This record gives sequence, C-alpha cells and structure tokens, in this order.
Amino acid sequence: MHLRAHNAQILAWHSILIGLLFGLAVAYVWQINNQAEHTFSIRELEERQSALADEIRDLNWQFSQARSLERVAQRAELLALEAPKEVTYLQTGFSAVAAYDAKISP
Repeated sequence: MHLRAHNAQILAWHSILIGLLFGLAVAYVWQINNQAEHTFSIRELEERQSALADEIRDLNWQFSQARSLERVAQRAELLALEAPKEVTYLQTGFSAVAAYDAKISP
C-alpha cells in the first residue's frame, strides 16, 4: 500500500512538471510571436519614416522651385502684371518700406 501511494505521488509530480513545461513552452512561443510582430511593425514604421523623409525632401524642392525668381516672373507674366516704373523707399525707424507711385507728404 505504501508503494502505491508513493507511485501516485510521483505521478502527481510528473503531471505537474509536464503541465508546467507545457505552459512554459506555450509562453515561449507566444513571446517569440509577439516579438516578431513588433519587429515587423518597427520595420514598417521605419519604411514609412523613410518614405515621408523622401516626400518632405521632394516638397521642399518643389517649394524652392516655386519661390525662384524665374517662376515668380512667369506667374507675373501670366497675370499680366507690370513692373513698377518708380519705387520710393520710406525710412521708418530701423526698417525701410517700399511704396509704388505714392506721394509722400513731409
């Protein structure tokens, strides 16, 4: 009878150890999958960051081209704007203001 109780106790410990090992294996697989998922999301975010940096560079290039004097002259020509015939500068404190064809009273 003593041997049967001892075998039952060993069987209980073996069951507990097998259950614990199974639980650890499941936790390990879950952790590895979770880490792989985060790695893929980080890679996607890095690719998105690179794409946005390229887009910002292209937009800055387009912006600088749009502000060039040649582009401004082309737009002024399309709008039929004329160049001023006379420009007068007003000194106000530390800055100068340009006025077109304005009469300045002393």
